[in-house]
Amino acid sequence: MTNSGGGNSGGPVAAARQQARASDPLQAVQGLAALRDLAFSTGDLGLLDEVNAEGSPAAAADGRTSERLRSSGHVLAGFSSTLAELRMEDGATASRALVQVRSSSSAYEEKDAGGSVVGAGPATTSRQLRLVLVAVDGTWRISEILPRD
Repeated sequence: MTNSGGGNSGGPVAAARQQARASDPLQAVQGLAALRDLAFSTGDLGLLDEVNAEGSPAAAADGRTSERLRSSGHVLAGFSSTLAELRMEDGATASRALVQVRSSSSAYEEKDAGGSVVGAGPATTSRQLRLVLVAVDGTWRISEILPRD
């Protein structure tokens, strides 16, 4: 009588949440990215509350996208991001960490509530980023996304 979490409604979200709650910032970042992908691709935009620190620049940026999707009823079908070359920068504390990543995202289709394609987004090329993580109630959240030249 155990729940495997493999059902259609909770499997990927449950797995991403578990990884996002990791104490290791490198693991947490991967779970946070997965939750963000799921928010945009499924329309469950409340997941973004588990990704970004409230009131942060990262929350504001994702908020602009999520508000547009929420008001239109659209989703970004097939949207996913890939993180590689994750590395902690020196100086991390229990409440703040800086993680370097190479990030890219897939092409996607913007679909309306009826499933019709109303737009498309191209895949993005890989780019180096620095993610500022802050601890919120014992879990990591993204505060800022900075370019790394």
